[in-house]
Formats: sequence, structure tokens, C-alpha cells
Amino acid sequence: MGIIRYFDKFGRIVIPKELRDALHMKNESPVEISINGQSIILEKHSKLKGLHCLCSTFLKAYIETCGGVCVICSTEQVLAVRGVSLSTDIYLSPNVARRISQLETYLYDEKRPLTLTGNDKYLIEALYPIGTINAPLGAVILLHYGRTSHSQLVCAKLLASLLTELTLSN
Repeated sequence: MGIIRYFDKFGRIVIPKELRDALHMKNESPVEISINGQSIILEKHSKLKGLHCLCSTFLKAYIETCGGVCVICSTEQVLAVRGVSLSTDIYLSPNVARRISQLETYLYDEKRPLTLTGNDKYLIEALYPIGTINAPLGAVILLHYGRTSHSQLVCAKLLASLLTELTLSN
């Protein structure tokens, strides 16, 4: 059985801090509310999540054209992956999340490696942020597996630009 909360006289409920923390939700985080049968569903809102099918299609085209390993993520977690078996519900390392929130591009540096989850297994070759300075949304990330070509980098950057434009128009 879950936690029981009551609506106040204005129809509001408080989501317990433990649950918000478990989902990395901050105050004023947008939430999607929907109904499924007799249940009310609350989900963290992400403009990129709404483009999930499109992200998967773009990644498929990217891999078919360029090869390699490519990931699209929100500001906090992996949303879509191609080229490697990786769960889409893992959270990003704090360093990656910070770079995304500050819209910092990253290119692999042997002296200052960046890892996707904080686990050395997933070294990042390139990170191209998605969004604007007022609304960072995520990133297109190439993982470091073998040699990355110039065309792979250019296509990943283009993919990030396309996703930024698509989210601005929604």
C-alpha cells in the first residue's frame, strides 16, 4: 500500500519529499497529470519525452548513417539509446547533468574524462546540449567506443540542433 494523503479544501495534495527526491524533482518542476482507469498518474514532464518516438527515429537514422554509439538524454536521465545495450531509466552523473544545465559542449579529453553515469564503463566522446540558456532540456551524447569520425561529431551536433528547434516549436 502506498502513502495516503488527503486533498485540502482547494483540491491540492502534497507529494511527500521522499518521493520527490527519489525522482529528482525540485520545487516548481512541471508534472504531467493523466488518468488511467481509476488511477491518477503523475509523471515528471519533459519536452524531450514527448518527442520520444522522434528521438528513437533520429537515433536509428544516425546509427544507420554514421555508426557508433549515440544517446539522447534529458537533463537527468537517458531517454533513448542506439548502438549499445543501455537502460533508458538510468540517471546521469552530476557532472553530465551540470554540463547540460549550463549548455556546455564537451569533447573527449583523456586528462579530464567525463562518464555518463559516474561509472567508468560509459566514457563520453562528445556531448551536445539540447535547449536554450533559459530552458536546457537534455543532450545528444556520443559514447567513447573506438575512433569517432568528424562526420559523427557533425551529425550529433546537427541532431542536437534539430531537437532544440523542435522543442521550441512545441
